[in-house]
Amino acid sequence: MGGLGAIYAASLVLTVLMIVSFGVVHSLVTSYGSLLHEVRRVGDPRVRLEGTGLRFNGTHVLADFRNAGTGRIRASEFLLSDVVLRYRTDSGGVATLVLSCCDGWSLANVSLNGGPELLNPVDVRTGKGVIDPTETVTIAIPVPADLDPTGPLMVEVVTPEGARGVVSG
Repeated sequence: MGGLGAIYAASLVLTVLMIVSFGVVHSLVTSYGSLLHEVRRVGDPRVRLEGTGLRFNGTHVLADFRNAGTGRIRASEFLLSDVVLRYRTDSGGVATLVLSCCDGWSLANVSLNGGPELLNPVDVRTGKGVIDPTETVTIAIPVPADLDPTGPLMVEVVTPEGARGVVSG
């Protein structure tokens, strides 16, 4: 019976070691997954948005952002961006309007040096295409009812990957 007890004890020790090692491996995989998630959130460091223009068309604030980096942005991803509008109200106060992805703002145009795109054209309605380096994105934000049209404005765009652009006027 001594040999059978030794085998039983050895198998018990082996089972405990396997459970412990599974826990360690699971912890490492979870940590690695978290690290990958954080890296993805930072996005492509080659993407850099530069605010280039701000104007009214009567019903919308139009803000222009140039892709000043060397990376590309898929239009479908850009459409998931958050937009922040800071403005002076008609009563003299300051207001901030935060528009989460797909909530009240739209992609109005994508151009290359003021003309049509040449590479990976963007369909602003469907979000297909790519915003390539040096191309300019125009977004349209409905004018809030309390906005002072003569007051200062600031628009900030933050893409899901973390690229930011600010334009003021």
